Amino acid sequence: MKKGCLIGAAVGIGLVAFIVIGIVAFVFWLTGGVVDAGNKFLSLLGEGRTQEAYLAADAALRSSQTEQEFTRIVKELSLTEYASASWRSRSMENNVATLEGTVQTRGGGHVPLTMKLIKQAGGWKVLSLEGPKAGATISREAKQVPPEDELRKLADKTLLDFNAAIQAKSFAKFYETISALWKSQITAEKFQSVFQEFIIKQINLSAIEGVAPVYDEPPSINSDGVLVLSGYYPAKTLRVTFRLKFVYEHPEWRLFGINVSVKET
Repeated sequence: MKKGCLIGAAVGIGLVAFIVIGIVAFVFWLTGGVVDAGNKFLSLLGEGRTQEAYLAADAALRSSQTEQEFTRIVKELSLTEYASASWRSRSMENNVATLEGTVQTRGGGHVPLTMKLIKQAGGWKVLSLEGPKAGATISREAKQVPPEDELRKLADKTLLDFNAAIQAKSFAKFYETISALWKSQITAEKFQSVFQEFIIKQINLSAIEGVAPVYDEPPSINSDGVLVLSGYYPAKTLRVTFRLKFVYEHPEWRLFGINVSVKET
């Protein structure tokens, strides 16, 4: 009886091992194109073609730093001496893949590197590069929460522009004002579809004009560098509750997320 139990346990362990191996193999297969894209990008840097690499990066990276800043950073990371790369870890979440590994330089040095790439219509594009000394990434430096009057302008403009899109029955113009990072994650058509319900229900937020927002939590910048504004407008005819997210894309904060609900008063 004990022998049967041991055999059963061994079969169970073998099955789990087989499943784990299968998952690992699937992840490696799924991220094969990511590795190719990442190595091709690094090869451009190694060949001294930094401008070409910069232009090939995702728009979110390019909007957060100039070509000169990018060139300085990749040189600091010794990526312009790229010879080869080995990736010890590959992962994927939605349309963003992360590669972690080591770059070997022509001089025999080794540089730990984390690379994020995002899936676009034209293939995988580099979203960020982070190493031990510097990082070519979407702006994550310690930004300060803007002064109260700037926060008010930011919230007012965002919601009134959003309302103008509702009244125009098109979010095309509003979509062009959002952050490059958000654009890389959602198409204009999908954006229109997500907020179409506001048009169908004929929502009008114009009553908030001239009304000061009340925050239900202090405006803050989270660990991802995202500025979060959460609260409501106590207008006479309705209460507009909002949660807005912004990322800094030089030289300003741009919308990265919006959640709005309306209740008549």
